[in-house]
Amino acid sequence: MTVLSVKNLVVTASSSRRRIVDDLSFEVEPGEILAIVGESGSGKSTACLAIIGLLGEGLEIESGVIDLAGTDVAGFDERAWRSQRGNTVGMIFQDSLAALNPVRTIGFQLREAWQKHNSGGREAASDWARKRLSSLGFTDPDAILRAYPHELSGGMRQRVCAAIAYTGEPDVVLADEPTTALDVSLQGRMLRLLIDETRATGNALVLVSHDMAVVEAVADHIVVMYGGRALERGPASVVLAEPASPYTRALMNSIPTLDPDSRGHDLPTIAGEYVPVSSGCPFRERCHRASDICSQEFPPAQTDDHGRTFWCWNP
Repeated sequence: MTVLSVKNLVVTASSSRRRIVDDLSFEVEPGEILAIVGESGSGKSTACLAIIGLLGEGLEIESGVIDLAGTDVAGFDERAWRSQRGNTVGMIFQDSLAALNPVRTIGFQLREAWQKHNSGGREAASDWARKRLSSLGFTDPDAILRAYPHELSGGMRQRVCAAIAYTGEPDVVLADEPTTALDVSLQGRMLRLLIDETRATGNALVLVSHDMAVVEAVADHIVVMYGGRALERGPASVVLAEPASPYTRALMNSIPTLDPDSRGHDLPTIAGEYVPVSSGCPFRERCHRASDICSQEFPPAQTDDHGRTFWCWNP
């Protein structure tokens, strides 16, 4: 059973009608970790905000289907969304400080999240919050419950946000760059937490990242985005081992390695910068394999024997 199915999703800027997300499709199964990867401006975060009904002012879903556990939520208004958020879909935001209420204690916010999905009172909610924090590695949960968001480190706040996101046992959790603001040791701890939660609950995780090393460590399936388009999609083991898209290959080549032969050499980069286009492949201006047709028409989908789909005229 698919818990999230996105089909031909188009998100546009209301004023210019420019497509921020263009014809995006993917599916997520229970217990699966799907990574949406791409550089800043690729549309990956906007896609997640559309999935959870939190597009900002000036952005709108023009067309497409967002099927959450059998319900198409693409046309939902805010009132309809209130019954979905936290129940069928939750989200962990990149900026944990902005995601939490600065004038409420951590305890208040955890209790509020629990009571939204359960009928118990304050004492039951506090007991749950205390146990939840302990399970997340907090050695003094009572002190955390009394604290305000600004009194916690970034890693602590992000774990609290994860606790809130999973409170209602949603079918799928969206995690938008959850490790970006953390140091390397805390990144590993946060990723382990997300993996453990996904495996323990059987719920799905959609991980948004620009870091291919992170994606390589955790993902079951991958969607590679650039300029609002998916350029490659498939099992992580296939996409990462033998990328079909020149953009995916460029991302993989930019991962630092411990290979002694690489010492003293510059890390490969992707030349140029993103330029919005109205037709053709959005990566063509930076692609060393681009030809005339790349500027004329977006390539049709090609699917190989390994279940990988890619969009490229010159793979």
